[in-house]
Amino acid sequence: GPIMAMQWDPEQNRLITGSRDTTVRLWDTRAPGKSIHILTGHSDWIKCVAAEGDTLVSGSCDGRIKIWSIDSGESKMTLQGHTGSVNALTMWPSPLPHPDHTNNNDHLRFITASADSSLRVWDAITGTCYHTMQGHSDEVISCSKFLTNSLASASFDGNIRIWDPEQGKSHRTIAAHAHRITTMRVDGSSIITGSWDKTAKVCEFGLDFRVGGSNQQ
Repeated sequence: GPIMAMQWDPEQNRLITGSRDTTVRLWDTRAPGKSIHILTGHSDWIKCVAAEGDTLVSGSCDGRIKIWSIDSGESKMTLQGHTGSVNALTMWPSPLPHPDHTNNNDHLRFITASADSSLRVWDAITGTCYHTMQGHSDEVISCSKFLTNSLASASFDGNIRIWDPEQGKSHRTIAAHAHRITTMRVDGSSIITGSWDKTAKVCEFGLDFRVGGSNQQ
């Protein structure tokens, strides 16, 4: 089926794709056409994939998140919590070491954005949901790490929100568009969005943008 999501790791010569046929596939880019693993378990379109180390995370229109081992291709766990499609996800390493684990992946987290208008912060090892971040009033279509410790999200409500994932709270809202935002990219201190209102906007932020006032626009 059509490919809906992908991530390329040039250092590992590895391409990960997610498809409308409900599968996630791992490819060796040195051997075109050769899939290393075909991962099955979702029941609807794959909307997003992300990987770090041996951990692969996939999100689907079925509302579920699956965590896989890249090396073995085995499913580690299935997470539920969102009540709508999982549209986007991003990996989010923890700032603190975990006393019970030793390697870098043992305290890896990730953040998901959903059609249910929320974002969630998850532990990739235990499956714990640390925070459910609410504030958008419509489907959240994108999320991405922003500056040092913040997360940016964009929604069909026309707004960009800046979050502190450690606290699970939004500390700034930008009314960027009059209609739904359909795409977002983060580049340094800039957030670029495109919308159904037929415009693209670039929002620039200083490194001290959290300082002062209510941080609302």
